[in-house]
Amino acid sequence: MKYINRISVLLSLLTVLLFSACSTDQEGPLYTEGEGQGVTFISKSLDGVVVSPAEPTFTIDLLRSNTASAYSGDITISAVLNKVPFEGCTVTGFNFAAGENKTTVTVDVTPLQISQVITVTLALSVPEGDIAISGSAQASFTVSKDYNWQELGEGTFTDNYFFGGTNKVKVFKAEGFNRYRVVKPYDGYYTNGVPADLVGDFTLSTARVSNLDFWIEDGAVLYNKFAIGLNYVGGGDVIAYHPSNFQEMTTEFNKVVDEKTIQLAPYYYIEELSGGFNGATSDGVVIITLP
Repeated sequence: MKYINRISVLLSLLTVLLFSACSTDQEGPLYTEGEGQGVTFISKSLDGVVVSPAEPTFTIDLLRSNTASAYSGDITISAVLNKVPFEGCTVTGFNFAAGENKTTVTVDVTPLQISQVITVTLALSVPEGDIAISGSAQASFTVSKDYNWQELGEGTFTDNYFFGGTNKVKVFKAEGFNRYRVVKPYDGYYTNGVPADLVGDFTLSTARVSNLDFWIEDGAVLYNKFAIGLNYVGGGDVIAYHPSNFQEMTTEFNKVVDEKTIQLAPYYYIEELSGGFNGATSDGVVIITLP
């Protein structure tokens, strides 16, 4: 039986305080004066990057407004881990060909270890007159190194709050860590559409989790936010958050039930309404069984 019903939908909305999240700071159009190149990063704050343990490099885009001739320059890089300088990361210089307004630089974070998260800052090392007036001479973003995932086999995933029923899922474990990945946990529900008792209040959304990662620390089960694939009519997408993201919200029902059974009890948040559905106070909201 699902915990939610149409009558309780509006009554269960409550206002909570969510930790503020950083959003990408998009810049305006590029402008330059005289013979300047008008070079810029796309934004001051870029999306976080996850690199492969086997290939710990990635590229970052640069733009410019003056494409009359070829142009090259340098980038400086700095990184911090827990507010302490993190050494050994490198970045290439950049090269624009004549007529080209976009190019890339390559960042190498080989010293980064699995489970570490660093903040990387790149900065243009060019004459001030070559930087776009409304552009970004510096960009910052987080970088982490992915885990080595090993397939455990087939498990099950049950969302008792919105959907009911059980999906068969592939489950992976990170080598050397109490961290697990459930692949496409909600896909089995989407083929059946919105549950009959939720029709009218919800529609299927394109915001859907592909992989649900959870990890275990001192018996507590933690996870990042994930989209369940439902949109609340008149509101927005329903996103499941670990209740620790909210003030004075219990976390006790996010736990290991036994060696093969994991329980999640999220708060289902709708950003547009500054509220949502409180699954954090109940047993059996989401059940994952391991292979």
